[in-house]
Amino acid sequence: SVYDWLMKNIPWTVANDFMEHRLQQRMDHDVYGLRPNHRFFQQHPTVNDALANLLCAGLVTVTEDVECLTSDSVVVKGGRSFPCDVFISCTGYSFNFPYVQQGVVNVQDKRPSLYKYVFPLDRDDAAVIGLIQPIGSIAPIAEMQARWVARVFAGRCDLPNETERREDMERKRKEMRRRYFESDKHTMQVDYLKYMDEISSLIGCHPNPAQYLLSDPQFAFRLYAGPNVPYAYRLNGPNAWEGARAAIDNVGERVKRPLKNRECRMRKHKRRGRMNEWFRYLSLKWIAGWAAFLLSIGLFALCSTPLAPVTYLTLVTVFLLSFVFLLLWFDLQYDMTTVL
Repeated sequence: SVYDWLMKNIPWTVANDFMEHRLQQRMDHDVYGLRPNHRFFQQHPTVNDALANLLCAGLVTVTEDVECLTSDSVVVKGGRSFPCDVFISCTGYSFNFPYVQQGVVNVQDKRPSLYKYVFPLDRDDAAVIGLIQPIGSIAPIAEMQARWVARVFAGRCDLPNETERREDMERKRKEMRRRYFESDKHTMQVDYLKYMDEISSLIGCHPNPAQYLLSDPQFAFRLYAGPNVPYAYRLNGPNAWEGARAAIDNVGERVKRPLKNRECRMRKHKRRGRMNEWFRYLSLKWIAGWAAFLLSIGLFALCSTPLAPVTYLTLVTVFLLSFVFLLLWFDLQYDMTTVL
């Protein structure tokens, strides 16, 4: 997928800087004392629209780690004390499988030995559904895992041998250690879109926007750049759903409908809707495209005459930097995730 390609090729610092900049535009994490020591992509993020208001109202206080407890207060590192009537410990949980035969699912240091977090390395007759921590929704992932397991149990999908499963598991663990900081929480982390595409490819239901490019380019673009809803994995392949395409087309309307209890009366040309969003997007795209074209013409004109190597390299560097900053400006001006 494009996301996977970007994460592999964009410098790690640039990707983190970009996301942290976007988050800072929404809420200044330094002012509220929320900026962590790690980078954005090194831990699964916390999404909470009410947190900033609660901090401003004084209903939530951000402080240091807990040092100790007394009979009526909590003492944090640094010596500050807070009165306390009820203390709720949110330390996570450990997991095991005491109800199955020992050795079926091996768990060590909160790391299950499972092929793609589903199948044991040496068995084809057992599977674990939902034992995963995605950056995204877990329900569609559990459904995708269940579809895969059902096909394996029915003999319609083969699993690799134990050696290949172990290599896949070790590769995922290595990638996890390289990306996330060391913690008991980061033992089953996956990116929602990447993992869904991975399992759907094994099932044979991975959506392909290119097949709609000529027949319905608008739907192809929606499938490519729009929200990744679970219906996309019901367009083709085993157990396809006839209503999947219609569900993808009107997902934006269904998301907004419950929020709109009053119809706003305004003239037709002033209504904000799909055409308004596309017009804004195309306008910015047009500006960015023409600016890049003018930069290219200017660079060609300057380089058409004999130049010293140092001057030539300097001009090329200036052009590339200008083009990169232009694209970043365009992306900051318009967030494509709002297009439904």
